[in-house]
Amino acid sequence: LKFGMSVSAIDLERDLVIRDTGCTEFDVDCLYSDESLETSRVAVSFVKGNVFLEDQFGLTDSLDLTVGLGYTADNYLNLSELEPRMRLDWSTSETVTVSAGFGRYSQLPRFDYTDPNLGNPHLSYLHADHYVVGVNALVGYGYVGSFNAFYKSIYDLVTSDPEVRYDNGGEGRAWGAEFLLRKGIGKLTGWISLTWSRSFRTDTDTGLTSRFAFDKPLNVSVVAKYDLSEKVALSGRATYHSGVPVTPIYGGRPDPDRPDGYLPEYGSLNSERMPAYFRADLRLVWESGWRNTLLYAEIINATNHENVFRYEYSRDYSERRNIEQLPRFIAFGVKKRW
Repeated sequence: LKFGMSVSAIDLERDLVIRDTGCTEFDVDCLYSDESLETSRVAVSFVKGNVFLEDQFGLTDSLDLTVGLGYTADNYLNLSELEPRMRLDWSTSETVTVSAGFGRYSQLPRFDYTDPNLGNPHLSYLHADHYVVGVNALVGYGYVGSFNAFYKSIYDLVTSDPEVRYDNGGEGRAWGAEFLLRKGIGKLTGWISLTWSRSFRTDTDTGLTSRFAFDKPLNVSVVAKYDLSEKVALSGRATYHSGVPVTPIYGGRPDPDRPDGYLPEYGSLNSERMPAYFRADLRLVWESGWRNTLLYAEIINATNHENVFRYEYSRDYSERRNIEQLPRFIAFGVKKRW
């Protein structure tokens, strides 16, 4: 039997004079310069908390049922929510376990959306239902493997509304699978994970469905460490993932309010992707034996891959250039164990 709880007391004060567009993740053409100045002076104090209770029942020698119930509440939006959860674990052998589970989760919207002056303090919680099935196995020779498939249904996401500023008109769904292989003993240790997933959002007010801003279908991570001797170890980490979605800009048009200005011409929301991301880091560590001191050398972005994280446009949006992350560089350091 497990029981847990968390309580947060929040005191928030802010005094803003801003150009507020009222945009959410579902909106594209959001020009701050076209908005009038808005003032919001807010001082709020509220408490939010979560309580959960969970118990496990042995149905048979090889089948366990775990049932849980969470309760979330706050006195800012004055809402509360019951969150049922359940999981079945079936040990098919001494080395293989099959599991299936369900859980419901809820959370407060961002305060930007519930600000009594600039938002809608009558929004509801954001909700999500999670479903997962998986297999965990002791492969042997120090290897442990797992495979999990999941589906997530999301609802009551915040969308913009011309009358009440914001409403809970957004929905979403995500699904995918993950494979993980770990090795924890021997000279070679580490893990490799491979995840394929998709995530979409729908504005039910407009019917528009688009990729989620962090939809990255393919993610691969490899982390490894090899002990060359008792005092010297070589380690590395490599990460690859699909490029994040981006809303394209196809050019500019003259701004009627500014003679020398231009306004961007947007494409569909998150309809293109950044280039794929790849980075490999290497590190060599030597335990010097002098006062528990470690000496290390590392190469960051060893392949010097050009990872684009945003675009920068010319004044009239006719040209675009890449803004990239870290280039390759070498670092040396000393670390002391206390």
